[in-house]
Amino acid sequence: MRAASRILPVMKFAAIAAVLLVVTVASAETLKTTATKMADRASAAMAKQDYKGFEAIVKASTTSDFKYVEAGRSMNLTQMMAGIKQGSGMMKIKSAHAKILSCSEKGGKSGSTTTSHDFKGTMTGPDKKPHTLAGSMTSKDTWVKVGGKWKMSVMTVTGYKATMDGKPYNPMAGAPTSKSAGSSK
Repeated sequence: MRAASRILPVMKFAAIAAVLLVVTVASAETLKTTATKMADRASAAMAKQDYKGFEAIVKASTTSDFKYVEAGRSMNLTQMMAGIKQGSGMMKIKSAHAKILSCSEKGGKSGSTTTSHDFKGTMTGPDKKPHTLAGSMTSKDTWVKVGGKWKMSVMTVTGYKATMDGKPYNPMAGAPTSKSAGSSK
């Protein structure tokens, strides 16, 4: 009887330890898992041009002092969203996809990802004709743990390519006219 009474507390301790281990492992999401979930959810919202949904996903996944950096210009989340709405508001997005290309964690408290963001859509140019637009952007993203959860603190655009009707296109040059359709400026 004494041996059984000693084993029971050990078994209870082992059971509690096993439950705690399962809970800890389940809640300790890796950076790659977090980044992939964010990319998948944000891509799905963007493909539907659901800007409110997209913003909610990004806001929940970023720090309060999040910075978006493109062409040397730094923006906060509100400014980034205004740019996205303006840039994609003139087109009908057909598809959007983001993929984590690389991931590195540093001590479980910080890390970085390199992400590819691709989209395809159509837009009507000043020539009143439909044009097919495709773009691919690469970003270097900095992440930190906040309250036990991974949050993106900085997204820096490291590359961008676009095509209009299959030809190189500079979106900063504006939509094509009948004379410039598809040309790169």
